[in-house]
Amino acid sequence: MSAETALEKGRALDWEVRAWAMAGDIRQAEKRLSVLQKLLGPLAEEPSKEGRAIQQFLKKMKSPEALKEAKWRAGGGTIKAVCPNPSLTD
Repeated sequence: MSAETALEKGRALDWEVRAWAMAGDIRQAEKRLSVLQKLLGPLAEEPSKEGRAIQQFLKKMKSPEALKEAKWRAGGGTIKAVCPNPSLTD
């Protein structure tokens, strides 16, 4: 039986997102990043020791950058792969 804390689950999900991103499965990486954010987002708002630890983790987690890099590679290394504003890339 596992008694993982939310922070431990978040760390595991961060690794999972990075694995999906490195494998080139951007859709799955985005889905799992969304799960991570939904799990930890509300907890980061809590004025507690755990809330502060989660805030720090969310600032330092590596999966958003890994996902950004995967999108860059999938887009052929162009700015259009990572820029959400089409007017900036034309």
